[in-house]
Amino acid sequence: TAHYDPPTPSYAEFAEGYFLTRDSMHWFIDQYLGATPSPAEAFPLAAADLHGLPPALVLTAECDPLRDEGQAYAHRLRASGVACAYRCVDGMVHGFIAQTDLHTQAQEAMRGACEWIRALHLDRWAVADR
Repeated sequence: TAHYDPPTPSYAEFAEGYFLTRDSMHWFIDQYLGATPSPAEAFPLAAADLHGLPPALVLTAECDPLRDEGQAYAHRLRASGVACAYRCVDGMVHGFIAQTDLHTQAQEAMRGACEWIRALHLDRWAVADR
């Protein structure tokens, strides 16, 4: 998150009881940033300029406190001219994609992500072969 408690509906709605909690987010941020936080260097949404970044696939979960930030990041990427695909998976929580053995939605999302990457690389190889 761009700060401890971003003013997004998903952060407020899913702060407790949906796997990734507000308290665990605070802990992760503290571990990642240490005593001298520098959000501009740590969080993509805090970056002043996103132009020139590589193509991105942004995948969020409906019941994730970070959902709205993921969506905002995808919008900023597109507004900056970066090729970006965005998908929000209904009914899932943060980290669901690692649970392909438990959720068909995770299997479908993983398959979709692999297809997106494959298409991206096939397109680049086709251009390189010309």
